[in-house]
Amino acid sequence: MQGVARRDNLDLKGQDFYGEVLETLKHARVPILIGGGYALAWHTSIHRQTKDLDIFLRRKDCAPAFAVLAQAGFRTEIVFKHWLGKVRSGDDFIDIIFNSGNGLAEVTDAWFERGVDAEILGRAVQLCAPEEMIWSKAFVMERERYDGADIAHLLRVKGASPGRACSSTLVNTGACCSTISSSMITSTLTSRARFPPR
Repeated sequence: MQGVARRDNLDLKGQDFYGEVLETLKHARVPILIGGGYALAWHTSIHRQTKDLDIFLRRKDCAPAFAVLAQAGFRTEIVFKHWLGKVRSGDDFIDIIFNSGNGLAEVTDAWFERGVDAEILGRAVQLCAPEEMIWSKAFVMERERYDGADIAHLLRVKGASPGRACSSTLVNTGACCSTISSSMITSTLTSRARFPPR
């Protein structure tokens, strides 16, 4: 049984903003996937407050998406030209992601082929598949943020699912779940050795 991606603590203004952006992109037929905390909640039933909504799309769809959102009255910006843009409304914002910060996890057609149907904020959407989430989160290993726990939860819940195999995103890059897990462990031990708890 799939989880339910809810955000009980998200204020109504933020919910309206997220919903309006989703509706605008849907009306313009811009293909998107939802990732981040909402997708994690759906896949694992682990709910936590999140500061934003993560929308994944292909690089070629970024300009059309920003054009229709700007036309709808939202503030848009490219924060890092190789992977990240943002859509803003007051203090609320949405991340528009088309690659990873290190440039290795670019959103491709394969991400959409494996997209998972779900309902977010009362709207039918597609989520990033667990494999693509693992692939992109495996590179988030900063002192102030580390996504290893999210990967562990995804592996625990989805790793033994019947019929699931590593996606072409992982296979084509020479990576697999075991390799990513080993990398996570090594990185964690190394980081703790270099940066002991304060």
